[in-house]
Amino acid sequence: EVRQAGKPSVDLMDHLFDAATQQDLRRSSWASLTAQREVFAWLTWSPPAQSPIYRTMHKYFPGALPGQAVHERSVQLLRKYGFTPENTLMGTSVCPDEINNEKEDLAVLMQEYWGEVFPMGGISGAPFVGR
Repeated sequence: EVRQAGKPSVDLMDHLFDAATQQDLRRSSWASLTAQREVFAWLTWSPPAQSPIYRTMHKYFPGALPGQAVHERSVQLLRKYGFTPENTLMGTSVCPDEINNEKEDLAVLMQEYWGEVFPMGGISGAPFVGR
């Protein structure tokens, strides 16, 4: 996204794809998955692909995505529907344990972006908002 004072923001995400130079990942799904995981590891959003923790994570949680990736994808999708930090109150339903409140965790990343939060989670993250 490009922001300039006095001008509307310009989202460049749709302009970053060049069919002439990029592999068609729809035809080789393994390439898409491998490339995505390598990029996440390179960004330090997930463990290195050859590490024991990486193999264990994908063995027991196949398809798991790093919190930063989920956050970025959510923001891109919600922007298309007009959601902004100025017009949105984010609700969360996560267990309040300290392990879910570290600076890299999804709920923290989203709170930093969206601002004010309506916390609904109690023990184990079950939503509780009244009777």
